[in-house]
Amino acid sequence: MKLKPFVGLIVLYALTAADAAAINSARNDARKRTTCDAFPLGSQRHEGNEVKDGEIVSGIIVNAWAFQPDSAVNLKLFLDGNDDFWATSRSQGDEKTPGTWFAVPEGANAGAGSPGPDTATADTTNGEIVTIEGAGGGGEAPPASEGGGDSSPDSGGSEGAASDQGGSESGSGQ
Repeated sequence: MKLKPFVGLIVLYALTAADAAAINSARNDARKRTTCDAFPLGSQRHEGNEVKDGEIVSGIIVNAWAFQPDSAVNLKLFLDGNDDFWATSRSQGDEKTPGTWFAVPEGANAGAGSPGPDTATADTTNGEIVTIEGAGGGGEAPPASEGGGDSSPDSGGSEGAASDQGGSESGSGQ
């Protein structure tokens, strides 16, 4: 079943070889620059794991040229790193077709424990509204940390422990 695209719809996307090459190139260029002076003011250092042709990533529709199932859309893709990727004029397809976006499979988030509504709706090609039960996982938000964030050795707190762990595979620590 094809969805009518709309701005804000969370979808999955299969990367093409050209998408992967562009993402990996930006990340490799960033690894070559080792000082802050090597980056112009306001630029972003692209850090993250290597991506491959056909890899499935999540994204959000940021522009739809029309609100019909076969309309092209622009996507902001969420990558495993500090950067994202703008995929322009992409069509709806399936997970086997690189360069296309497709719906998150029904029930994919069920039981994930993320807080949110228990249902989600999607407008299909024939105008029918489909309700997906359990889409938000229905989980509870974790309780707030008690103890006021004390990170002294005898308090058992851990807030200072992660300060050395922000590095990447290239060891840049950015």
